[in-house]
Amino acid sequence: MTTGSSGIESSVGGLVGPRYKMHIRYSLPLLAFALIANAVPFFAYRPGDADFYLIPWYQHILAVGRIQVFAEPFSNYAPPYLYLLSGASILNRWVEPLIAIKLLACIGAIWMAYAVARLLQSLGCRFAVEGAMWIAGIALYMNALARNNRRPGWPFWSLVVVCTVMWAAGPFSPPPPDASALGWFGLLGWMIVPWAVWADRSTRPSSVLAAS
Repeated sequence: MTTGSSGIESSVGGLVGPRYKMHIRYSLPLLAFALIANAVPFFAYRPGDADFYLIPWYQHILAVGRIQVFAEPFSNYAPPYLYLLSGASILNRWVEPLIAIKLLACIGAIWMAYAVARLLQSLGCRFAVEGAMWIAGIALYMNALARNNRRPGWPFWSLVVVCTVMWAAGPFSPPPPDASALGWFGLLGWMIVPWAVWADRSTRPSSVLAAS
């Protein structure tokens, strides 16, 4: 009995560990692509801090020198970001300052995603961390809706339930029996994309906020 129990535990541990690392390995490129795809439509948008802070600092770096500029303080941002901004100024010959700054932001977002993935791999309580991130994402979305006097409908909550069940059951479910089953499951996963669009478009005006 003890041998059988230890065999099951070892098989489950051997299944969860490699599968989790595989998910991290293949999800990082997809996450990087999603970050870039989300940032591209906003490349032409000029936020207020760009004209008042970032671009003047960028131009100051070019005027004084990429290394000499750090002889005296010229910004209230953290030095590591200013070092990266100085490095990004090398692109000034090919792109305008705003594009260089936004490319730097994309690289930072991708690096943050990689750091979070490595953190989840190293922590034994990775499911608790992932669950906290999932709840935080839902809370941020709900907060954005509330700011626009909107509230989600049942398509959103059904999507949350389905995604939560898929996430919680994934590491413990058995592997697909063959490549065909894996392919069909991957194709069915694409239904999440139109479902999410439908959930976002099905939000309704918040009667509570509207009355207030």
